[in-house]
Amino acid sequence: MTDVPPLSPWKWLEQGGMPTKGRGDAKLKPLQRLRPMPPMIKEVHVPAWDWKSPHFDRTAKTIELDRTASWPSAASSTFVAFGALKQTGPIPFDQKRAGYWLVDFTGTDDQEGHRDRWARKDIIMSPLGTGRPRLKAWLCHPTARLLDDLAEAGEFAPLRILDSWTSTETVRLSKWSEGIRNHIDALKDAHLDERLAEFKDDYAATIQMLLSGEGFAYRRPDWYHAILTQHARNAWWDLYGTAKLGHGPVACHEVDAALYLPEDYDALTMHPENTLKIDLTGRKFGTWKIKV
Repeated sequence: MTDVPPLSPWKWLEQGGMPTKGRGDAKLKPLQRLRPMPPMIKEVHVPAWDWKSPHFDRTAKTIELDRTASWPSAASSTFVAFGALKQTGPIPFDQKRAGYWLVDFTGTDDQEGHRDRWARKDIIMSPLGTGRPRLKAWLCHPTARLLDDLAEAGEFAPLRILDSWTSTETVRLSKWSEGIRNHIDALKDAHLDERLAEFKDDYAATIQMLLSGEGFAYRRPDWYHAILTQHARNAWWDLYGTAKLGHGPVACHEVDAALYLPEDYDALTMHPENTLKIDLTGRKFGTWKIKV
């Protein structure tokens, strides 16, 4: 059996996997502890869902799919603020800014005067999730970018920004994510299943540590929210793509898991525009596999 040296996800992030700016002696590391701390950190809306199609039949046979390594995939596919966030007020939404956006959701769609502006709940849950946001909600930039993309496509109302805490100085956690990916692959190759399960728990805990900073050199709740909301954004976009093709899921009980009818799954595997990339080996990050 091949020996795989241990890797601590949080130590790797602190020491070797942290993004930097500049070169040589001029290299700069990101701000370790977010200051000033935006006052609404505990109020950020993170999409999650427990959704069933109006046509869902509990007795029907289904295939459950889940997204491979969805947390590291999210960390590698979004950007985060390098330094501090500044209160930037009710500026027009900017796709290139990292941080938080306070979005106005008031309207006249129901008796409470609330609307999340998503009209296609018959085929897929709202990109905001099944938990209803307040009349206004703080969104991290991956969620706001998704809504803005949908607005550009005419599928969501333009964002109305009431306030913001943002930064234009951004970096990606690519190096950390690559190290996580390589270690997962090595554990799989060596068939070290118990260590792999422990390692997955460790990197999930590392993401959680970014929120509290407890026992960790870094306290970056903005990074934590960016990873969580990118995680939701990635899964939702894949699932919505299949729904638009007429072969969407019939239920989604976790952010990165979905139930499909066998005939829809088969149709998707043959469809040239399928957004659900299938890798039955479960090796490729960001792809979907059948859950057993």
